[in-house]
Amino acid sequence: MVSVGVSKLGSTEIHFIKPGVKVNGEYYRINLLSQKLMQDILWISQGGFFSFSRTAHRARDTVAFLERKVVDFIPPTLWPPNSTDLSSVDYL
Repeated sequence: MVSVGVSKLGSTEIHFIKPGVKVNGEYYRINLLSQKLMQDILWISQGGFFSFSRTAHRARDTVAFLERKVVDFIPPTLWPPNSTDLSSVDYL
């Protein structure tokens, strides 16, 4: 499995997840979001606007993490419910 962030500004590095690792909310926040993806996202956006659209970003603990780490974080309660611009890409 891989994890990568993609936007019109660029993309993060591809982060590989070892086979058999269960990616739950805690693993995602600690190992992917805080240690890898956030640094890339902040560099790509140069501290400007970026958006999250994955279901994982709506989890209560992840929202709390993002509220602490991202100055202008807009909580999911204010995200447009059916915006094609904010929907995650699903290739399945």
